Formats: sequence, structure tokens, C-alpha cells
Amino acid sequence: MVPASRPDPAAETAVRFACVNCQAPLEGGKLDPHLCGACGFPQPLFESETPFTLLGTRPLFAQDEVALRGRFYELSRALHPDRFAAASTQARLNSVERMSRINEAFRMLRSPKLLREAILELHEVGEQVKTPGGPRASATSAKGAPPIELAEAWFELQDAVLDDPQAAGAKVLDFEKDLQKRAEQDHQKIVEQEKLFDASEGMDRVALLEISRLLREQAYLESMMRDVVRLRERLAGTPTGALA
Repeated sequence: MVPASRPDPAAETAVRFACVNCQAPLEGGKLDPHLCGACGFPQPLFESETPFTLLGTRPLFAQDEVALRGRFYELSRALHPDRFAAASTQARLNSVERMSRINEAFRMLRSPKLLREAILELHEVGEQVKTPGGPRASATSAKGAPPIELAEAWFELQDAVLDDPQAAGAKVLDFEKDLQKRAEQDHQKIVEQEKLFDASEGMDRVALLEISRLLREQAYLESMMRDVVRLRERLAGTPTGALA
């Protein structure tokens, strides 16, 4: 979300490196880009800022938790709206907006799932989709196409349930275990690709594409596991012939 107080995008580059209040250079300050070191004025948010630039960390999967927390508390003390209670309306608005975004960034970068989404979005990898939990999310929320052999096994399982519901219970449990095993294997592959990306200093786009593919497959597996659980519950309470 871009705050209403953000300067015109065409002027962002020029304004970004000078305080909007006193025009002093912002670069090199301890609290850059949040506060002007000369006049202490909280700066407006810019569209180009990301969770990583907000907390002064690199967009990699391995985040230094101690350093991240230290920077968050440092910024929280400096930008807390109470510090600007007697300041101008714009200063108060800027501090509130920055603290809101910093809180959100801190939450994201401490969550492996949200960190993964942030990196994929930063590199424009993965489909952007509408989700109930927020205005947008990356490929982690999109269903991918299932592996052919898995789709075939699912259809065979449904046929077995229709043919003999009483005997299909064991097959349903075996299929559920196979899904869980596949999900665990995908998770391990994702971790391996994240390590490759970090080792490349954030340059390995192939690793990101593979992570995106694996996440889509995981989303499909999770959806299928919910279907299997519902099928198992139906079988547990269904008399012989009721599913035919």
C-alpha cells in the first residue's frame, strides 16, 4: 500500500536522498532512510522501499535474527509516534506510517513462509493471486498442476472407493501417507534451493523459479490432503454401498 503522503513518483529519486523538511542529505545517517540526522524529521514512505530496505537487511533466506531484532528495536525507539506528539501533523503521520510498515516488515522477515513470499515478489517470481488472508500473495497461495502419476493415483483411489468402500480404507490411508511424504520431500528441496540462492548472493534466479514450482506443488498437495481427510471421514461413517 502506498501512503497518500508519498511524493510524486517522478520526483522520488531526487527527494529520496534529501530530507523533505530541511533538505539535508539523508545518505549515511544511522537512521537513514527513516529519520533526518540533521533535523530529526521522520521521512515519508517511498514506493520503492521493501521489507528489506526498511530493516536494513539483504533479501536472502538466511536472516540474522539477532541483528534483525536489534534494528527493529532501534527504529521503534526512534520512530515511536509518542516522540512526535508535539511535532507537525506531517511528522506524526510519517512516523505512524513508517512504524506500521516496519512492524509489518519485522513480522514478515521472521516468518519463513512470509520471507519466502517477500523474496519471490521482490524478484517477480510466481503468480500473484487474490487470497482470503490478504490483498495479494505469491505463488505459495496458487494451486499448481499435480504430477501426472499423482493425479492418476488419485483417480484410481476414487474408483476403488466406489467399487468397494469397505476395502478402500487401507488404500486411502496409504495414499495419505504418500502425500505427506511428498510434502516433506518438497520442503527439503525448497530448503536446498534457498541455500543455493543465498550462496549465489541473491543472483540465482533458477533457484527461485524452482522454489516457486515446488510451492505450487505443495499447495496442490495440501489441497489434496484435505480432500483425502474428508474422504476418509466419509468412509468411516458410511454403510456398505452408500457411496456407489
